[in-house]
Amino acid sequence: MVKVFFSHSTKDKELVFNLLEEFIRRKYGINTHCINQNLSGLRELNEFRSKGAIAHRSHTDYIQILNKYSLSNLSNIEISKKIISDLIFSLSNLIDLFNK
Repeated sequence: MVKVFFSHSTKDKELVFNLLEEFIRRKYGINTHCINQNLSGLRELNEFRSKGAIAHRSHTDYIQILNKYSLSNLSNIEISKKIISDLIFSLSNLIDLFNK
């Protein structure tokens, strides 16, 4: 699973997120909406990293990602802070969940 996550394929990364969601759903009985909230920071970081990198900033995908995660009106520093904050939120929730 780790090897797949670090591959360059977006399909592979989506598969990892889907497997993690299914694991959480089955192991902890949490509904899809809550799982999506808990994983949103990880997905945001992944999408921004893969489509929002400096080399892709003039690309349509970059603008779509900014809009999708409500980042379009923020400065670069504010974007970084929000992504990090969302990632911390997701990781903290997952740690709490796995420690139950």
